[in-house]
Amino acid sequence: MNPLPGHIDQRCGYNLMGFRMGVSLTIFFTLILCFSPFIVDAQTQIEGIVYGPGKVPAEGVSILVSPVERMSTMIGYSITDVDGKYILTIDYEADSLVLSTRSLNFRDTILIVQNLSNTLTLELKAQVNEIREVSVRGYPILSNGDTLTYIVQSFARLRDHSIGDVIGNMPGFEVTPGGVVHFQGQPIQKYYIEGMDLLEKRYPIANKNLPHGSVASVEVLLNHNPLRILEDRIAPGSASINIKLKNET
Repeated sequence: MNPLPGHIDQRCGYNLMGFRMGVSLTIFFTLILCFSPFIVDAQTQIEGIVYGPGKVPAEGVSILVSPVERMSTMIGYSITDVDGKYILTIDYEADSLVLSTRSLNFRDTILIVQNLSNTLTLELKAQVNEIREVSVRGYPILSNGDTLTYIVQSFARLRDHSIGDVIGNMPGFEVTPGGVVHFQGQPIQKYYIEGMDLLEKRYPIANKNLPHGSVASVEVLLNHNPLRILEDRIAPGSASINIKLKNET
């Protein structure tokens, strides 16, 4: 049946509407595909290799990232492997960042780097360790609710190098030769550095290589459960520790 003159076939209206919707959806998804790299790639990834003198790969070097305006706040952390390699992933909006290194065997280094994904190779100078006699009175341990704070300087001895060495001197702690930490006879749940669990089960690497001179205190989080939804099921005596770094700005 032919439509009357001046009358628009309803089917044509539906077809026209469907065509317009299809064009709109096509444009919408095209825009998403075009801009998705900018949405997904919000994080900065800096990777590279750290060398010591003679271009020898430097293992166990701590790499820290902080904002330029707040160098005491850590927003990224990594530690070099046996080949001197490291990878940092940072989710922070700023033009520039502060990248610093800490190690038992090499001098500390501080750099201002662009907040862009790139490859950065570092060459560190050897550290000359001077043994100084230190007189310490008492063993300061501060208590605040379910948190105990051990002042690192008070437990450090002349023979100690890493933070793991000093933790082994603290009452209630045991540290295995492999760097695993026990508190009150139980393995700790988490090993945080400035509140971040970046190394997870690989924390003994940092425990054995982070210089104790870079650490201000060790916090013991008693009855700690990283999954708050399971707080009612937490085992008595469960503890985690948090490494508080010195603000050397």
